[in-house]
Amino acid sequence: MVNKVLMTGSYPDWSIKDINNDGLKDFLINWYPLSGCCMRNIFDLYLSQTDETFSPEIELANPTFFLKEKLIRGVTYGHPGLASLYKFKWNGLKLDTLEYIYPNIKDTLQISFVKSNRISYPHSKHNQSKNIKSIPKEYKTVLGLDYFKSYSLKDIKIISKNYDN
Repeated sequence: MVNKVLMTGSYPDWSIKDINNDGLKDFLINWYPLSGCCMRNIFDLYLSQTDETFSPEIELANPTFFLKEKLIRGVTYGHPGLASLYKFKWNGLKLDTLEYIYPNIKDTLQISFVKSNRISYPHSKHNQSKNIKSIPKEYKTVLGLDYFKSYSLKDIKIISKNYDN
């Protein structure tokens, strides 16, 4: 479990707590890679199973845990303007993807967003996405929200050139 983290040269922190609200104590390793371009506070989760073993590793970037709701909200790895907000829900030992929220690259005023069920930017007409006017209130306490919102108009113009508009 721990070898991967120790090999990065990072200084890991670990904790034991019930992260998926199933009544069993889980093992969490929190570490920050020493290289890379963008914010990435990594959590490796090992969920306790009833047979006293652990689940395979679940790795999350920049999560904020909402234990009572059985939700994880966070910010994906990527440059501002490309990174998204995400929301996952625990379903036993697995995470269901509920949504991703991206800056709307067609909005030159930078005041609207796109909600999608896909991890990649929802530029396809076949993608189930919806324009929204603001970031939902439920994301206001997500660690890294300021990073997500730190993109500029110049960033959006560069990004939009790489997608079909």
